[in-house]
Amino acid sequence: MFREITTFFAVVQYGSFSAAGEAVGLTQSAVSAQIQRLETALAAPLFERIGRRVRLNRHGKDTLPVLEQMMALFAQARAGDDQAPPSGAIRLGVIDSVKASLLPSAIVLLHQRLPEVAVRVTPGVSLSLLGLVDAGDLGCALIVKPPFPLPTTLHWHPLWEEHYGVIVPSSMRDLHWRTALTTLPFVRYDRTHDQTAFGGKQVNQFLQQRRVPVREVCALDSLDAIEALVLALGGSAVVPVRDPAGLAQRGLAVLPLGRLGFIRPLGIIVREELADDPIALCLIEAVTQAVAARDRAAKSSANRQA
Repeated sequence: MFREITTFFAVVQYGSFSAAGEAVGLTQSAVSAQIQRLETALAAPLFERIGRRVRLNRHGKDTLPVLEQMMALFAQARAGDDQAPPSGAIRLGVIDSVKASLLPSAIVLLHQRLPEVAVRVTPGVSLSLLGLVDAGDLGCALIVKPPFPLPTTLHWHPLWEEHYGVIVPSSMRDLHWRTALTTLPFVRYDRTHDQTAFGGKQVNQFLQQRRVPVREVCALDSLDAIEALVLALGGSAVVPVRDPAGLAQRGLAVLPLGRLGFIRPLGIIVREELADDPIALCLIEAVTQAVAARDRAAKSSANRQA
């Protein structure tokens, strides 16, 4: 029953037979057959079928801790002090603004610790990724913290904060931020997704509350594209500042908002059943280390420039 129980945990984790099969290398029909064998052995069904998704029924919830204990005892007996590292896959959602910056470093760190684990990345905006995690289509997601209470079935792990500022070409570094926004061509962050991207909503609220009229040229959901267009237009934008030293190297300056400044908190949201999962915990640690390495590099660069 070892294989059947392993598959059972994958179905619990991913919420569907097809997703579980992809994670453990089985077809959907093979997953279904293994679950049927386990249910036959236990003389009771374990899941409720809801369309293409499944969830534990009452008997399944009662059985889950028993099977977890069985697997823990088996692993202890098999591995002793030399337990093998986890293997498998984890589905991770990632917002665009960190996909190219922190994600590669984090995956490298995770691979060094868990070489048998594959990360399957789904890009998207924060609210959409939150919905995918809540529905069980993703195990976890690296997103902007939602501005509303989270369901009790989801766990939030804060990682870092990014301050918003006004970016302009370096030649305009002496402008006041309001002057820059009202006189230069304006590139809006994520207006087209302001119902699903928390960062874009923050920018829109700031401009409305401070009554800042802008001459909008374009709206984009990619921070890299916004930075490039601001430089090409001689324009301005309100964005979360990810790497001040990198912006300076690319010919951009940040005009601080002072006491009117605001932040976006970022972190990883994880499904409840993965809260103690060793792969998920290792992934969180890898992202934390990648953030720390980035901050050290930024501080070192700032010290050299000073």
